[in-house]
Amino acid sequence: MNNLLGPKSRYAKLSQALLQLKAFAAEPVVSKRDRAGLIKAFEFTYELFWKTFQDFVNAAGVTIAGPKPSLKAAFQLGIIDNENGWLAIADDRNLTSHIYNESLAIDISRAIIDRHLPLMSHTHRVMADYAKTLTS
Repeated sequence: MNNLLGPKSRYAKLSQALLQLKAFAAEPVVSKRDRAGLIKAFEFTYELFWKTFQDFVNAAGVTIAGPKPSLKAAFQLGIIDNENGWLAIADDRNLTSHIYNESLAIDISRAIIDRHLPLMSHTHRVMADYAKTLTS
């Protein structure tokens, strides 16, 4: 499927998704439904992050496709400054299909709030400067 969004448009969508994830994380997780909502918001925020990384990298003239290649290329371009943290985010995203396992869901929701969201927020701020340099 062709990319219908340009890098700046996708970055704007990412900004909206990150705000929603922050709102979910700001509320106490008191039920399985709350946890599932937080994890789902994490999933689509992560998806937009890697697709935006891919857009930024492609705009820099490097052709890549897929989540992990996008993370690694974004690290090489300086868009990401904590590659291991982002690889941990990617690993947890891959585990979210197993949230029927309550213990795993609890661990992932804690990681989202304690580690992943702060790193996502930091990277988003770095990306804001990079987005200004893009033409589309």
